Amino acid sequence: MNKTNISIVCPVYKEQEVIENFYNELKKSESNSNFQIVRIIFVIDPSNDKTYDILKKISTEDKNVEVILLSRRFGHQNSLYCGIKQVKNSDATIMMDSDLQHPPGFISKLVEKYQEGYDIVNTKRIFSKDVGFINRVTSNLFYKIFRKITKLPLQQYAADFRLISETVRSKIVENFLENKIFLRGIVSWIGYDQALLEYKANERNRGQSKFNTWSRLIFGFNSIFSFSSFPIILCIYFGLFISALAFLIGIFHIIIFFLFESIPNGWTTLVTLLTFFSGIIIFFLGIIGRYISLIFEEVKRRPLYIIKNHHNKNN
Repeated sequence: MNKTNISIVCPVYKEQEVIENFYNELKKSESNSNFQIVRIIFVIDPSNDKTYDILKKISTEDKNVEVILLSRRFGHQNSLYCGIKQVKNSDATIMMDSDLQHPPGFISKLVEKYQEGYDIVNTKRIFSKDVGFINRVTSNLFYKIFRKITKLPLQQYAADFRLISETVRSKIVENFLENKIFLRGIVSWIGYDQALLEYKANERNRGQSKFNTWSRLIFGFNSIFSFSSFPIILCIYFGLFISALAFLIGIFHIIIFFLFESIPNGWTTLVTLLTFFSGIIIFFLGIIGRYISLIFEEVKRRPLYIIKNHHNKNN
């Protein structure tokens, strides 16, 4: 069987300690394999370390290495989107992180599934020992909630380590332009023949994760808001429930009035209820406001990224 021509797209942020090793591992993975790497595209979210200098040096030695420096931080998903939009002359595209937690040696297995006829080959993480308990629990909870709310078959512990065919890549870059792009959800939504492989995430020997618990939480909320209006529907049902509860409380006090000819003073209860319901109203207004803010971001039609420097551009 002929080798499959692939492009590798890697978002990069503060990876000076591992980026050269990652590049070397990529090149090693190509030996005696079922694929040929025609392009490695590094998309850098700017940082104050030496990641850009290291990759710029690599690009002068290897003309198949394309280095894109963004004008400011646009985030992991927008960096991925920028990278896949630059791909040309490839049968398939591999998206993967550049911190060596997505093992380059696993690429041949993704390509094998592609050669069997799958347009999308997703991966599912088997966590290494260095992943904390909180990250495991929150990740597990996110996937369960996302599947329940959006009805999309997003796999548990799905990663942004995947292969997509040229057909799927072109469909994504031509049709999906939302500002808060969530590629895992889009790949799950888009259809086509999909396969799933499990891989063991490597332990992090150098550097540290740039994706903390707060970042994961924001990322999770944005992902759900992008694919479902369920939070607003929940607000409606909860509002109806509270209204019905308030009506029953009113009936209860009317009964007390006629039976006992007096109503308890109840100032404490009144203040408590007012505070509670005020908080609920503000919370739900926040959810609605978040949707409005997302609409505001979309209608401005600002670019998903801006390229500052582009080395070895693939013309």
